[in-house]
Amino acid sequence: MTANKSFIVSIEATDTTGECFIRIPDELLEVFDWNEGDDILIEDTMMCEEWGEHDGLTLSNLTKNPPPEMKDEND
Repeated sequence: MTANKSFIVSIEATDTTGECFIRIPDELLEVFDWNEGDDILIEDTMMCEEWGEHDGLTLSNLTKNPPPEMKDEND
């Protein structure tokens, strides 16, 4: 995957609970070694590009890389 490749996904909701989710493209799952069922943290952020700034999102896999406060709780 090239560094400048981007993906656009839609936010979906379950029929039963209305819980929101996104479908992460298979190519990204493979590159990052993420699996179905991993807990993913989605955060708003400001993206800085050569042509300007815009709103964006960051994705962090909490299953594979829990933050320090979560590691302490699980010990």
